[in-house]
Formats: sequence, C-alpha cells, structure tokens
Amino acid sequence: MLVQTEALTRALKLLTAANVQFAVIDAEGVKHGTLEIAVTPPPKKRHQNHPRGAFLKHHEALTKTLQPGSAVVVPYGQFESTEDRESLRSSITGYCARTWGGGACITATSDGGIEVLRVE
Repeated sequence: MLVQTEALTRALKLLTAANVQFAVIDAEGVKHGTLEIAVTPPPKKRHQNHPRGAFLKHHEALTKTLQPGSAVVVPYGQFESTEDRESLRSSITGYCARTWGGGACITATSDGGIEVLRVE
C-alpha cells in the first residue's frame, strides 16, 4: 500500500536524521539501515556417549524397590568417567522424582557408587 510505503520512508528519514543505528525490514523483505541483524544460532545437539535408556537400565533394578527410609549404593559399573558419573546420578535423581515426587530421595556421589536414600 502506498500509505505504508510513505510511513516507512518518513520513519527511515527520522531515524537517519536522529543519527542512530537501525535495521528495518519492510514488507518485501528489504533491509534498511546499517545495523546488522543478529541471527540466533540453532541449538547445539548434545552428543550422547551411551544409548538412550542405558543409565535407567543400569540402576532401575536397585532403585525401583527402595522403600521410605532405605538406602542403596548403585555401583558405577561401565560409567566410571566423571561425566558419566554425573549423568548416572542425574538419571537416578530424575527417576526418583518421576516415581515418588520431587524431594523424595537424596543422592550422593562416593568412590563406590551413587548413594541413594529414599526419604518419603
């Protein structure tokens, strides 16, 4: 529309006269102004070292039978690296929260494995 083109022209003149940096993209997709438009990079995909469900399969036999007030130590097994230990602990914590609710268990990392205490 002619009125939109006129409004855009006036706005561009006003911004130029104010001596500011700007970037405006009109209805046809043409960019006006000297300011660079930031492009959001796509989110990075996490690289998984283990197949989906490997941590759950490792600890589920021990954690699913926990009763309130009981504790168990989940050995690291094949998950010995520091990154894998933290991922295993995170998997256990998530499983407990999904199964019994948030705050239902406490986990701690030790040399022998992940210690899990079910509190409620």
